[in-house]
Amino acid sequence: TDAATYTFDGTEDMKGAIFSEGQIVFSGTGTLGVTGLYKHAICSDDYISLEGGTLNVLRAASDGIHANDYYTQTGGTLTIANTGGDGIESEGTLLISGGTVDATVGTADTKAVKSDSTMTIAGGTLAITLNADQTKGLKSKCALHIDGGTLSFDCSGGVAVVDGEPSYCTAIKCDSVLYMTGGNISITHTGASGKGLSADLDLNITGGTVTGAFSGNGQTYTNASGTSDTCNATGIKADGALNLLGGTIDLSCSGTGGKGISADGLLTIGTAESAPQITVKTTGSKIGGSTSGGTAGGWGGWQGPGANRPGTGTSTSGTGGNPKAIRGKRNVHVVNGHLILSTSADGGEGLESKQTLTIDGGTIEATTYDDALNAATAIVINGGNIYCYASGNDAIDSNGTITINGGQVLSCGATSPEEGFDCDQNTFLINGGVLVGLGGSTSTPSSSSAQCAAVYSGASGSQGTVYSVCASDGSHVLSVTIPRQYSSMTMLLSSPLISQGGTYTIKTGATLTGGDDFNGLATGGTLSGGTTTKTFTASSKVTTVR
Repeated sequence: TDAATYTFDGTEDMKGAIFSEGQIVFSGTGTLGVTGLYKHAICSDDYISLEGGTLNVLRAASDGIHANDYYTQTGGTLTIANTGGDGIESEGTLLISGGTVDATVGTADTKAVKSDSTMTIAGGTLAITLNADQTKGLKSKCALHIDGGTLSFDCSGGVAVVDGEPSYCTAIKCDSVLYMTGGNISITHTGASGKGLSADLDLNITGGTVTGAFSGNGQTYTNASGTSDTCNATGIKADGALNLLGGTIDLSCSGTGGKGISADGLLTIGTAESAPQITVKTTGSKIGGSTSGGTAGGWGGWQGPGANRPGTGTSTSGTGGNPKAIRGKRNVHVVNGHLILSTSADGGEGLESKQTLTIDGGTIEATTYDDALNAATAIVINGGNIYCYASGNDAIDSNGTITINGGQVLSCGATSPEEGFDCDQNTFLINGGVLVGLGGSTSTPSSSSAQCAAVYSGASGSQGTVYSVCASDGSHVLSVTIPRQYSSMTMLLSSPLISQGGTYTIKTGATLTGGDDFNGLATGGTLSGGTTTKTFTASSKVTTVR
């Protein structure tokens, strides 16, 4: 323990309770407790390395450990608490490949582990607690690599707005490109608008596991231009491109406006060889509505100079930010993977692109309140198995065109006027694949489509009713199990087995032996029995069944 004040003689640096002009290496099996009352607890003008033993930073006026060169940890046990500054700060690179780090930061706008250069976590166990606004668990100014280790984050800090920009409490923050190839990350975040993994440039995940539960509400604030804006909790956020190419991701957001995954640049999911497993659930409502009095959303805590906390003592109204499972501001490209997406409140969409959404393969199961799939410019489906169920809106909704070239698609929208497939009056091309659209209505496929489709309006069915289509020779084309009650339903049916000029029968209650079933969409096998509902001839590319 050093003194709270020093007597300066003009010749010695006074930077910490333990200070060295050269390297500091901790090893062995002993235990050392350090309290820095004046500045840092431990400081070196060279590098600091922890190889063994137990090192407890009990208190520091500034940083717990400060290395002017670099910091490495290959073993040992490090505990840091009660710091006025960062837990570990390295002005150079930072590498943790073994040992244990248990760090708690409770001072606003500080970091548990910080590097001014490249940071690499290759092993070890890190347990980090963030108790104040704007705090960061891992913070790197250059590239950040997570290649292994077990990392857990318990976050309760909130967000403050500084000069019109929100500054978040974030588990892992990179000012450059973030790479994750392995390791296990677990995040619990109760703070307002909390963030999990966040990169100012690109974010790449090719392996490892990320699980996160975010319960803090989103908020409105006044941005630098003086207009109202929103901020919200987000599990994984990239300001550049986001590449989710492998690994397992499981995120839940229960606060208002929460988003599981968000990218400002191109969002790519999976590769031809790698199929990430992604589960995202949001249960919060949209930001806005009506709030009055007190502190909306529990902002609380510290406010630094020039900072404010939106929502405090205000009344706001409007649509605000909507909750989303996965959101891309630019193109979204699903190459492979298994996506399980769910939302339960108004505005909650499953997979959204502000430009073009392209799906080449994989499996997507989206059960949402609002649109299950949504794109501003176009939706292109080239393959994959896709199940979409929207309880309050269209299931697949493009503000531009829809093109389906392959895959299996079952798209269940709400009752009238909502649709299974909706592209307004824009071009809807069906060139391949097996698809069934259910809803109060549907967009009509173009006569330029390469594959035939039938639109059957006025049907009805309770949940569990099975509709089947068979050819004139009795061979099975497709069957669909109705997932909800429809008093008046429009069915869009298309399959490579529906040929122009052929005659087909729509039945209910038939028995299917064998075949393949994907969430109620069945193909193959042998059909028998059933009650004939309609018979039609596919006289053109699009046939209306009455």
